[in-house]
Amino acid sequence: MSTVKVNDATLERINELKEKLKISKTLILEIAVGNYHSKFFKKKEDP
Repeated sequence: MSTVKVNDATLERINELKEKLKISKTLILEIAVGNYHSKFFKKKEDP
């Protein structure tokens, strides 16, 4: 049983940051994969 109490504003802020982090992680991944694919396909197209 924990007696530590977190107020709603702090909890909301934490969840907001988690959500932003999740989004940015996904974005970074998509950009990285996108760049990899464009390089890969350019290489394949060029003789």
